[in-house]
Amino acid sequence: MEVKLFGVNIVDLYNYNLDKAYNFVKDNTDYLVDISIDEVKDINFSATKDIIVLLRDGTVIINGKKNLNNIKSLAFMSGFSIFAISNDHVIICLTGNDEVSNYINNDNCKYRKIIVTPLVIVALTTDGDIRLFGTLCDQVVDYKLYFDLDDIGYVEDNDDIVVIKEGKVFSLFHQHDYSNEKPDVLVEGPLDDLEIIGE
Repeated sequence: MEVKLFGVNIVDLYNYNLDKAYNFVKDNTDYLVDISIDEVKDINFSATKDIIVLLRDGTVIINGKKNLNNIKSLAFMSGFSIFAISNDHVIICLTGNDEVSNYINNDNCKYRKIIVTPLVIVALTTDGDIRLFGTLCDQVVDYKLYFDLDDIGYVEDNDDIVVIKEGKVFSLFHQHDYSNEKPDVLVEGPLDDLEIIGE
């Protein structure tokens, strides 16, 4: 069944850039009264017709009501799973069910590092363990790569999330064998469809 928000298919809204999303919200609601586009960092739409706005000052507005502050970014996994990531690296589920929220929030765990892609969130705890959330299609994970890690990162050449353990680099999803290589591992910063939020 097609879900529409103000006459527009919700799936189409997922792909709106910031300018188009801002104008859509401004034209159809009063949520952005007295808020210029320069103050807006991100806008997401949920499958349940929620409008989630992140302001540059870290405030999150959901359906016109200020909901959170101290937020660094939004992570859109699907219309059913949208997360806020705070400046102190706590992952807060804005949509979805309690089990998902409890698992990835992990009692308001302040993660050491978080990698966000359109398909997966990989979060490294201060104890060196990781938690995953997302869509893992045709991929496998070696459970030994969940524990006692030094760091996590991304190898752009192979479009691969990696873990660093005892000074060695391993492909988390077994997409590439790094046993005879020393890849260039990115450990911080945003890329086109990926963000690394770290210390």
